[in-house]
Amino acid sequence: MRWLILFVVVIGIVVGVSSCSSPGRFADRNPYVTPKDTNAIDFFMMRWFGDDPWADQMQEYNNDPSLVPQTRIDLGALLQPSTKPQLTWLGHATFLLQYQGLTILTDPILSGRASPVSLANAFRILTMH
Repeated sequence: MRWLILFVVVIGIVVGVSSCSSPGRFADRNPYVTPKDTNAIDFFMMRWFGDDPWADQMQEYNNDPSLVPQTRIDLGALLQPSTKPQLTWLGHATFLLQYQGLTILTDPILSGRASPVSLANAFRILTMH
């Protein structure tokens, strides 16, 4: 049990450290995009006054629902997990890890919007079942 907790903590530290190129700064390592030195004001100027069209995610999903695959959650398996490790993806970055009576929920965003303020941020594309 201690090894599992230690493993999860070490993975979290490695992922957290590897995502920063310098302390306190996120690094986008996408090889297909030229890095730009931009800030939030540049983003909002581009979003509100730019000429580039923005994707309508709801329209894309309505046209092709297979873009986001869905599977009904087996509540019986969640309530009575087996002795083997069980990992359930709930959406975005939310995972439910169950192992030998230990249950860990990561990054739970289970509301209709991914924001603590109801008017900020986009709506959830899929509803929770």
